[in-house]
Amino acid sequence: MLLLSLPGTPFFYAGDELGLPDMPVARDRVKDPFGLRVPGFKLGRDPERTPMRWDASQKAGFTTGEPWLPIGDDIADLNVATQRADTHSSLMLYHRLLALRRSEPALLAGSYTPLRNAGTVLRFCRRAGDRELLVALNFGDRRQEIALAAGKLLISTHLDREEEGLSEAVALRPNEGAIIRLG
Repeated sequence: MLLLSLPGTPFFYAGDELGLPDMPVARDRVKDPFGLRVPGFKLGRDPERTPMRWDASQKAGFTTGEPWLPIGDDIADLNVATQRADTHSSLMLYHRLLALRRSEPALLAGSYTPLRNAGTVLRFCRRAGDRELLVALNFGDRRQEIALAAGKLLISTHLDREEEGLSEAVALRPNEGAIIRLG
């Protein structure tokens, strides 16, 4: 949520939208030139560049041959086909955030105003014309409440609170982020 709500051009690597962790790559399978030149320090990019997982098949729908890097474990859950069918998946969160970014001028090209953190909650506003959005990200492991005037919760990282009206405060669950239209 942070990446897609900050000003500037967001970019992410294939697999980020699925929540793929870095995949361990055995020393004899390393392909990255820097990793090959400086072995043993784990400075190469290969763990982040493993093949995209399209489905739950043995080679993840990526190839019928041998992929250049290992695909890794947990193919059953961490693939496009499975996450596309789950309305609360990481992939669906990316889809919803990208759609919101395209439709909200404040996220696309609006101004950025940092706000004082509230406990473990990072907060900032994005504004374009009369549209003002509050982005609040709870990085803690406890529920945090943030005071605000009035607004409407547009999206939560849990994808279960859309269009929720807010009057005096918003309660963020542990590790939850929210984008709120103020006013």
